[in-house]
Amino acid sequence: MAAEVLTHYYFKSTTEFETPTLEILDSGTFTQQEEDHGRCLNSRLWSAAALLHAPDSVEEVHAKYLVHADIVETCTYQHREKEFQSVELAVEAANKAVTLARSAMHTHPNKFLAYALGPYAVAQAVGSEYTGRHNQQHEHNHGSSYNENVKLFHLRRLQVVKAVATLTVCIRGTSGSIAPLRISLVFPDGTLPGANIFSESCSTMEDVIDTVFGYDIAGVAAVGINCTKPRYLQGLVRALDVGLRKFNLTRKPKLTIQPDGGLSYNAQTRGWELPSSTDDSEQVEKWARLVADAAAVVINDTTSPFSGIVAGGCFKIVVHHIERLRNACSARAQNLDQDLMGEGGYTLEQLMELAGLACAQTVQRLYPSHTHKQVLVAAGPGNQGGDGLVAARHLSLFGYKALLFYPKPSKNQFVQQLDKQLDHFSVQRIQAEDFEGALHQSTVVLDAIFGFSFKGDPRPPFDGPIAALKDSDRPIVSVDIPSAWDVEKGNVNGKSFTPAALLSLTAPKLGTRSFTGTHYLGGRFVPQYVVDKYDLQLPVYPGADQIVEIPPTSF
Repeated sequence: MAAEVLTHYYFKSTTEFETPTLEILDSGTFTQQEEDHGRCLNSRLWSAAALLHAPDSVEEVHAKYLVHADIVETCTYQHREKEFQSVELAVEAANKAVTLARSAMHTHPNKFLAYALGPYAVAQAVGSEYTGRHNQQHEHNHGSSYNENVKLFHLRRLQVVKAVATLTVCIRGTSGSIAPLRISLVFPDGTLPGANIFSESCSTMEDVIDTVFGYDIAGVAAVGINCTKPRYLQGLVRALDVGLRKFNLTRKPKLTIQPDGGLSYNAQTRGWELPSSTDDSEQVEKWARLVADAAAVVINDTTSPFSGIVAGGCFKIVVHHIERLRNACSARAQNLDQDLMGEGGYTLEQLMELAGLACAQTVQRLYPSHTHKQVLVAAGPGNQGGDGLVAARHLSLFGYKALLFYPKPSKNQFVQQLDKQLDHFSVQRIQAEDFEGALHQSTVVLDAIFGFSFKGDPRPPFDGPIAALKDSDRPIVSVDIPSAWDVEKGNVNGKSFTPAALLSLTAPKLGTRSFTGTHYLGGRFVPQYVVDKYDLQLPVYPGADQIVEIPPTSF
């Protein structure tokens, strides 16, 4: 087992119905330092040895990971008082580890810090962290005092952590100060860990979960899977998910997944080897895809027993793995749309019509025409804008006075036809110089400017209107994701507005997990094979409605 203190960490009530969060964890500090500098760190301190001999390289590795990761771990996994000359030197090294991590985070706001503490078994260097079995000599040496030795080992290390004054160890959002504990399970061959870790009769995942949560659940912030081949992850995550639902927990823990790089150790050559017929780039892509698929079991399920998932890696993982993992998680939304238009048989035109109708229904549900007569539709040049044009037509038919801000018409022939249709539905066109006046006169706004593929900062002719929307007190309904939000990270640095309501299409996007307003889902057209492929847990749509309200998400 491993304990890890995460700052800014908190629980969620099991009564909350929400989309679980996804956070990417840095990984393989040991491996990355070896790759960058050719150093052999194979000592009892592992990567913590660099705190003494090469602190600059530690900060350098942190900075590389932070480009892609949300959480950075201190270089203290095997930090042990015994390996230093005194307690004072051990505390000094721990302080240095935190300082180096915080220094790297200085140019990366909105990131989190984790203080890493490795397990007792690794420190003993007998391989029992993988099997849970200790050889007879080991048992004989420790005898009945083995548990006391483990407690003393961790107590000494936690005393060092306590002495690091710059580290916050309480959980935000809970009463009292509770040290958040992550219990990480090791499944090296995809089967349950050695039965004698817990009891001689332990044979099911329910037994494992009962051991983790059955006594003092208040201190367990997360349960995780470590040092496991990535191909086993999805099945193990499903088993943990099913098992945890049977327990009456008052708080939802997070799930962490940190598989190894998928390599195999050759005892004859004493080296790590790729699977046959696989090159390094293929292995990294496959690793990222498998981890993203396992994460999707949790993040696509609003009824998940987990409040979120933290995904990363362990041994033989480097920065490139985490970069590809981030990309693989981002690509799922685009791949889902491609599947709908591929094997699903839909055309882009059909999806626009369905999405636009759902948008109009959402506006009508929240802001009916008898109380909010004038609606301003802001549409961009892409598919998101096409949804807005369809919505403008329906809103006019629903009895609204519809205004359209559409300064950059699409070159798509179908979208041009949608634009032409609006001339016959009394939709008034608004020019850029008149946007703020139209905004002031309108009673509700439909935001269909940018979709989930948007990157960077807004540019003319949309930067001014987005700034005006940010300053406006008019209620805004956004389509799929608020304009200029990052598809993963949300409203980065507050550069865009936060709408009053959001209509997610097909499935909520990761970047909307911080959204706390009224949240609807529109996607009553997703075939079962897509639901199965992407592990979607979709709510039941009432009656003939194309939309359904889902509870807001929060960090």
